[in-house]
Amino acid sequence: MTDTTTKKTKLTDEQIAQRVEAARARAADKQAEARECEDALAVFTGETIEREGLTIAHFRSRTLTPFIAAQEHMGGVSVAYRHKRANTFIEIATAICRDDEVFNRKLGRQAAVDQFARGRVIRVPLYGRAAADVVAEMFDNVTISMPDHTTFVVNH
Repeated sequence: MTDTTTKKTKLTDEQIAQRVEAARARAADKQAEARECEDALAVFTGETIEREGLTIAHFRSRTLTPFIAAQEHMGGVSVAYRHKRANTFIEIATAICRDDEVFNRKLGRQAAVDQFARGRVIRVPLYGRAAADVVAEMFDNVTISMPDHTTFVVNH
């Protein structure tokens, strides 16, 4: 029978400091790696979008609220999509702006393109239709319902 108990190891202050320093160095390496990845994705704009054959479309929310005029600039969806000629599918990546956020086309475009670059896409069949028509059918008239607390009762 083997003894499975472990001995408590007493570390000196110097050994503890070395281990802490090694852990910090590993964390710094991971952060640098993440920054490099983000920088690589940030380059995926402008000319790259055109070279990759991406099309960007923006769809605004149709908000159901008593204060429609006050909510017109809120919420929406930015879509990056690509249709390769020899394919009967389109690849779609999206960036969704919540209904309590101001919709910004530039940020939505970048977020959707970043999603595409990371491979976070869905493939949708065209069934003989144009890619723009399929995307418009999926995202046009996006409706985001407001919570119940926006319903008001007026007492006379």
